[in-house]
Amino acid sequence: LLLSFARSREPMLQEPGLEALGRLGTDEAVATLKGLLDDRHTNRQAVLMALGASGHPEAARILEKRLQDPRDAWVASQALAHVATQHAVQALASALRHSDAHRAGALAQALSSLADDVPEASDALHRVLIGPRTPIRAAAMLALSEVHDPLVYDLLVEDVRAHGPSSAHAVIALGRLGDPRAIPLLAAEAREGRSDARYSAIAALAQLDHPLADKALLELVRTAPAH
Repeated sequence: LLLSFARSREPMLQEPGLEALGRLGTDEAVATLKGLLDDRHTNRQAVLMALGASGHPEAARILEKRLQDPRDAWVASQALAHVATQHAVQALASALRHSDAHRAGALAQALSSLADDVPEASDALHRVLIGPRTPIRAAAMLALSEVHDPLVYDLLVEDVRAHGPSSAHAVIALGRLGDPRAIPLLAAEAREGRSDARYSAIAALAQLDHPLADKALLELVRTAPAH
């Protein structure tokens, strides 16, 4: 019955069938899901997520290979994060190190989502921060900011003050980090930074949800030139 649902062309039957196969997590269920990956009538993303939900070692190996496929990288990263093992972390970290800008965000976010369950996930992201200012490093910084990792604060401030290509990304990350120490810097960027950094700084201040951030925003409004 599950197999007939999973192979159905009706989404209301197919997706619950795929999800149920993933929860079942047996060798046979994983083999069935693997066979459905390239079926043009099957929701590919739902198959990948079902493989992740299975937690099966073979599913982890399948997902690891799919990290290299631009069509699958985003969903495969999320699915592999559900496996929550050291092997999954190693696979995601390796893929991130050799990633392009398009895939880096998904891989970094998947690693940060594992930080509480597998400490090596945070270590993998921290190692990326040591390198040069690249899209991969920016993705790692943003992912760590979203989980409020205090170790990225000083690095983000340094990136903002450098006024380089990564400054706007660092401004966004400071907003997501939620550290009120960043408010004076963000306010200064909102007043005097480059156009991309100014807009990002205003959004970051609004995201901080702090009285001093609100005060800084009101001051920006008060002192804005009239048109």
